[in-house]
Amino acid sequence: MSTRAEVRIGEAVVTSGDDDIYPADLLIGHVAGVDVGPAVPGVPPVPLLREETALFRLIDVQPSIDMPTLENVLILRAEEPQP
Repeated sequence: MSTRAEVRIGEAVVTSGDDDIYPADLLIGHVAGVDVGPAVPGVPPVPLLREETALFRLIDVQPSIDMPTLENVLILRAEEPQP
């Protein structure tokens, strides 16, 4: 995620649908933490300018399901277009 993107704790994380694998708007979880990633390679780390020299944000996501208790999975398939 770009460092210029605004990300807030509690925001929903959903699929985009851009990969043509998963449909758009499937809930993955919610943002639990946001931090700034490492600096651009070759740029000396400057703590006060950390956000300006980083390439991306590190985002912790709290999954929307409790994985250890997951028993059944529904697989969604795209419908074949009719000729």
